[in-house]
Amino acid sequence: MFSGDPKEYLTFWSIFSKIHDSEELIAIDEFQYSYHSMEPDSKAARLISSFPITAENYPKTVQQLKLRFGREDLLVQIYVRDLLSLVLKNATTAKNAPDLATFYDMLETKLRALKSLGRTKKKIC
Repeated sequence: MFSGDPKEYLTFWSIFSKIHDSEELIAIDEFQYSYHSMEPDSKAARLISSFPITAENYPKTVQQLKLRFGREDLLVQIYVRDLLSLVLKNATTAKNAPDLATFYDMLETKLRALKSLGRTKKKIC
């Protein structure tokens, strides 16, 4: 279920794109699947619900989902900001800092997300 949180978008789209790219489904079926993939009463559900469920509107909803939640530049900013925040928070609050393994896992999660967006050390610096 996708709520509209940009941090969930990569996972949502990697799963939903199998439906979107399916040649066996028609647009109205894909629209129904997208509608039911949204967390009820979320930003994403409200966006999808703002379009009448028709075959003609399905491509419009996909475009709006990508524009609102899947913009690569926005996702990169979010993950870089999270990464910096995590490092700064760990450096300044040693008392409540997570153990080393947890901190490493948290860092790796952010770095993997950036890598999946095509951002490597060379492209960020």
